[in-house]
Amino acid sequence: MSHSPEYIKGAIAALNEVKAIGLAAAMHAGIIHGKETGNAVKATVDSVADPLIDKYKAMVVKND
Repeated sequence: MSHSPEYIKGAIAALNEVKAIGLAAAMHAGIIHGKETGNAVKATVDSVADPLIDKYKAMVVKND
């Protein structure tokens, strides 16, 4: 499926926002429940968002 460059850039921006929100959630979890929990939350968010960011970045390269 082909997406427009604007769609791809928007997807990357949205996923970067997800990572930022996940980092904030990890910080709060770390403060409330401990560093180990904070690290687990960050790892979970990163494991979901990073492959999607890579996927859309590859689409940018392919469309150039």
